[in-house]
Amino acid sequence: MTDAITGDLFFRAKIEEAARAVGAPLPRFVSSAEKVSAELVILELSPRTGGVEAVAKILERSPGARVVAFGSHVDTEMLDRARSLGAAEVMPRSRFVREMGRILLGQAPEVPGEEKPVE
Repeated sequence: MTDAITGDLFFRAKIEEAARAVGAPLPRFVSSAEKVSAELVILELSPRTGGVEAVAKILERSPGARVVAFGSHVDTEMLDRARSLGAAEVMPRSRFVREMGRILLGQAPEVPGEEKPVE
């Protein structure tokens, strides 16, 4: 199961659309880190969602959770802090949009420079 925390209704719709497009289960949208119970947690890093502090709260509540956090590309300090607090993946919003399908399917990120097998 996947939980998602986002304060942006537009992004909520985009996440649902991406899940449908790849055949992934729709995530459960929760309002705060205290309500997380899934193995995969998608977290928008913003003041509305608890920001980077939410990463620590999620991992304290669910130590085995895989947190994928995204936020503004210009706030590199916030992205770095989320990484240091234990988020499994941290990325700018634009990359999250490109990789939503993979993330919702629970797939690992591609390793840069590694060739994909030809099918």
